[in-house]
Parts: sequence; structure tokens; C-alpha cells
Amino acid sequence: MPQKSYSFLRICFYCLRWFIAFLLMELITHFFYYNAFAKREDVFHHVEDVLLEPPREIGETRKIKFLPELTGDPLTQYPRRVFIDAGLRSIANSEQWFEENYPKKGSRFEKVKLNAVSNRKTGAKACRVSGWLERNVEEEFVVMKANAGIIEEMVNAKEKKAIQLIDELFLECDATSAYWECLAIHGKVKDEGIVVHQWWG
Repeated sequence: MPQKSYSFLRICFYCLRWFIAFLLMELITHFFYYNAFAKREDVFHHVEDVLLEPPREIGETRKIKFLPELTGDPLTQYPRRVFIDAGLRSIANSEQWFEENYPKKGSRFEKVKLNAVSNRKTGAKACRVSGWLERNVEEEFVVMKANAGIIEEMVNAKEKKAIQLIDELFLECDATSAYWECLAIHGKVKDEGIVVHQWWG
């Protein structure tokens, strides 16, 4: 009888220890999740304001507050860092601008060009971009420049997995979209928890 009681107490002890370990892991997870969420929420207060009217000159300079600078993120903890151009303009312009201006913190970024022309009726090109993201990125740090029509299809999709894989977005408006529509897309992207800037080429 004493032996059985001892065995029962051992089982209770191991169960209690497992429960405490599980509870601590949950608390730690929620703590880091809350801190990350709060940090990202704080970032939105420091991102540059959206322009309610397009600039008079395309080349007009404007101070952009980049995500790694706002968070102090060294970018070394990601398995890959990727810059994706899914816009309508030449990749040479965006790639050169990215190399000269983006705070890479000494890390190497892969450059990817996704040939995409938005089609609001079918959303085919947006689906192609979404599919590429879902197949090729998961825990990577993703910076994207994309046309407003493509992003519109992504934020309006039933499954929003692709848009949520983007960490920082440069939203390109063009003649195919009314400016107020581009502003509305900008707001939707921000609502998804993504740092978004306006891209003027």
C-alpha cells in the first residue's frame, strides 16, 4: 500500500511539473507576442503620413521611415531577407533605389522580379504573386514594391495568407487607379498590420 501511494505521488508530481512547464511556456509566448504586437502598433505612429494628393513631381524627395529603423531590428534572425518587385515599372529603377536607400543593416537581400500586370476582372496576376509568396516565403523578412491593383486583389481575397507574409510594402499607384482608390488600398494594407509607404518611382 505504501508503495502504491508513493507511485501515485510520483505520477502527480510529474503531471504537476509538466503542467507548470506548459504554463510557463504559454506565459512566455504570450509575453513575447504582446511585446511584438505592441512594438508593431507603436511603429505605425512613427511611419510617415500618407499624402492625400499625389506629389507635383515624381522625383520629389520625401523622408521615409523604414521598418528596421523604427524597430531597431538587426535583420539577422531571419533565414532570408527578400526584396520583391511586383510592380509595372522596370526593376532596374526599384532595385537601384533599394540598394541606395534601404537600411539593410549589413544583411544580404535576395532580389526577385515578379512580372505582373494587374487585371481587376480576373485577378490572375494577383493570384500569381500570391501563389509565389505562399510557396517561397514563410519566416523570411519580406519587403515588396507592388502595383495598387495587385495589392487590392490580395487584401480583398477570402484567404489573406499572402498579404500577411509581407513585412513592409511600397505601394505603387498608377494611371489605372483613381487616387482615392489607392488611398483606400493603403488603409486596408495598414489594417492588416503591414508597414506601408507610397511609391512614386
